[in-house]
Amino acid sequence: MIRSVGRVGPLKVVGLVLWQLKYDLLVMLLVAALLVPIPDKVQMENSVAALSVLGIAASIFIGFRNTNAYNRWWEARTLWGAVINDSRAWHNDLAAVDTGRARSNNEDAVAFDADAALAVLADGMGGYNAGEVASQMATSFVCGELGRWLRESAADATDHEVRRAMDICVDNANRAIFNAANSNPQYAGMGTTLVVAVFRPGHLLVGHIGDSRAYRLRGGRLQQLTRDHSLLQEQLDAGLITPEQAIFSSNRNLVTRAVGVEDTVLLETHEHELHPGDCYLLCSDGLSDMLDDDAIAQLMRANASLAGASRALIDAANNAGGKDNISVVLVRAGGADAAAQGRSWWPFRR
Repeated sequence: MIRSVGRVGPLKVVGLVLWQLKYDLLVMLLVAALLVPIPDKVQMENSVAALSVLGIAASIFIGFRNTNAYNRWWEARTLWGAVINDSRAWHNDLAAVDTGRARSNNEDAVAFDADAALAVLADGMGGYNAGEVASQMATSFVCGELGRWLRESAADATDHEVRRAMDICVDNANRAIFNAANSNPQYAGMGTTLVVAVFRPGHLLVGHIGDSRAYRLRGGRLQQLTRDHSLLQEQLDAGLITPEQAIFSSNRNLVTRAVGVEDTVLLETHEHELHPGDCYLLCSDGLSDMLDDDAIAQLMRANASLAGASRALIDAANNAGGKDNISVVLVRAGGADAAAQGRSWWPFRR
């Protein structure tokens, strides 16, 4: 199952309005039915039958609303965008998600807001689809809240203010996931990694939590911009194991920091200079565990289009085993044409 966040169309807006007014509409229908003149016995019987049907329907709906099935369905919906389901992968020039070869469900989520120059990726964890809920909540909250703030304030905001906004939005998402995990036994222990990329004029702000990564391809050379919050990375930093030993370590997927696991979490944020032609990659460990940096760089260099590069990366990760969900977000920094329009990034350029 693939779920991605997109823009809310006019039909969805109408649907949401009708959904919010559902009880009012039901009462109006009941009142209207009672006020309609009843000239004969046949119409009376029909009206009673209609009221009975409405009553039964209302009872069924209210009963369903109190079930765990309804609660799970509602919590899994995105707060700010539409949910798109597909059997394998969802693509555009910016993002792609795949379930991989070993899993039947997808616990990764991606979201982006082109108008706000914002991209978000999350890799959920937790049993019984809880990881899927956590990643969707994280991407929806962060992309929705931060995206709205950036559209309204980014033009006049300083980098310090943008960083502060990133921290606040991530903290809100963390508290929402933490509270959901502690109030619903099915979601106990759920959490998610997170990578947030905010493109600013001439530079990029990257915040991350966990072991999902951000890379930059510049001049054919790939550089990892984030440092994993994981037990394996701590062992490497302490010199307890070598990079060669890390490949076969059993601690590869043990993160030391995640969204929603505790009531507070620290977003690690760094600034990076943007150069025309830079290609930025956000990915879950479903990609980085299957492919080393040299293989990722080679595939990105060999594919000029972002869509082609995303497909090549996912195919290679699946061919290497596809042991986890695979998510990638690709963004290419624009050149002179983008600068002339006041933009420092260009997600759809080939």
